[in-house]
Amino acid sequence: MNYIKVFYCIGTFFSALAFVYSLARLKKRKSSLAKITSNDPSVYFLKKTISRDELGVIEASIKNLSDIFVPCERVDKPKGTLLEAVESNMNRGVRYTFLVSPDNYYVSEGTYYQYFLAVAKSVSWKSKNLCFDDLIRIRPLRKEWQFYPHIFYKTEEDSNGLEATIVYRGNEKGVGLCKNYTLLDPDDAIMSYHYLMESAVIWSDKDKEIFKLIFSVEENEFVEHEIFAKNNFPRLAVGLERRAI
Repeated sequence: MNYIKVFYCIGTFFSALAFVYSLARLKKRKSSLAKITSNDPSVYFLKKTISRDELGVIEASIKNLSDIFVPCERVDKPKGTLLEAVESNMNRGVRYTFLVSPDNYYVSEGTYYQYFLAVAKSVSWKSKNLCFDDLIRIRPLRKEWQFYPHIFYKTEEDSNGLEATIVYRGNEKGVGLCKNYTLLDPDDAIMSYHYLMESAVIWSDKDKEIFKLIFSVEENEFVEHEIFAKNNFPRLAVGLERRAI
């Protein structure tokens, strides 16, 4: 009986220790995020290769962002600044579409659809005539995605009538999220876009709507990075203009 009490006390102690450790990690993460976002997010944009946390800062800061397409092997749970970006973007009605390998579709859809749905419902979401189902979509591709994960950021038409799309490519295969990402030049972005179109398939009426949006992207929307920056990162635009003088 005394052994049971001893083991119970030990278990309680380690549970309390784990709880305190979790709180400390959460506090550290929030402190790290505040440190990153206190800077101008655009400082990361023209870097060729960035970390996952830096990508999260950019993703949350693109001014006219409307849609995010993520072709990948599987869906992974966002962490750190990427989770903050998902919450922020869902609050402003940005739509996330994950396009995954067929073998991983049911696990990704069954596990992470409900997760992202819970995130969408947890934020003070402002209606853009969208229901929660419109904010997060996970659909299978026609074939396995044997390529690096990509993230396509598509913006709405701005005051100058410009719609633009930029693409980041991850540095690891077989995953949903990578440690680092590379901003692709327009030509490379177009090649990745063609590969995505070749991998697409219409499984249902829902897919028709999704791929109609994806196929509507014109090649001339893959603009030079400086043009994209001027329309989405005002402070960076000022710096670019000064550099041009």
